[in-house]
Amino acid sequence: MPWNSRFIKPIVPAKGRPIATLKDALDYISALPPSEQSAITQEIADAVEMAARGSGPLRPTEACMVRLVHGPIAIADEAPAEQPVTVRRGRPS
Repeated sequence: MPWNSRFIKPIVPAKGRPIATLKDALDYISALPPSEQSAITQEIADAVEMAARGSGPLRPTEACMVRLVHGPIAIADEAPAEQPVTVRRGRPS
C-alpha cells in the first residue's frame, strides 16, 4: 500500500489536522513531544510503515491510530443498559 492509502474515516485529533492517510499518521507520531512517545507509540509507527510497504494490514493500523489519538474507548461503559422486553398477549385494541 502506498503512503497515500486512506483510512476508512479520518481520525480527528483535538489539535492539528485530521489524519486521513498513512503519511498523515506517521507525521502525527513523529510530531509527538518526547513525553508522549513510548514503546507502544514506536510499535504503532512501525505498523504504519509496514502497512505503507504492503507488509502489514491497514485496518488494524487504523484502529491503533484511533486509540493513540483518542485513548482507549470503553464501549461497554457507554452502551445503555438493556431494557427488558414486555410481550403482551391478547386481543389487539
